[in-house]
Amino acid sequence: MREQVLALKRESEVHSTALVAHGANPGFVSVLVKIALLDMAKLVWPERAGTIHPVERADWARLAADLDVRVIQISERDTQRTSDPHRPRVLMNTWSVDGFIAECRQEAELGCTHGSQSTKTES
Repeated sequence: MREQVLALKRESEVHSTALVAHGANPGFVSVLVKIALLDMAKLVWPERAGTIHPVERADWARLAADLDVRVIQISERDTQRTSDPHRPRVLMNTWSVDGFIAECRQEAELGCTHGSQSTKTES
């Protein structure tokens, strides 16, 4: 879906702001993280309050690094339930069909950005 939206953007010189597939996680949690980073910056650097305006992804990463944020862990609890009993070897979907297919086709993502560079245990 992201690639489709980017293709549309390339086809036109006039662009409107749009939120596409803005779910809770990912999506709204990213908004909450950005608000938290700005709140932290106000506490750490009160003299710079109102002058910090990250825009690009790299700006947000730089702000987090400057604040010495090493990890942002987001956990959620899915409380959606179905009235149908769970059957073995059957996947139950509580999402929209389009969202379900898009997420199933999305590549797995893994980022290692902090901590020890070695996984070997020293003896």
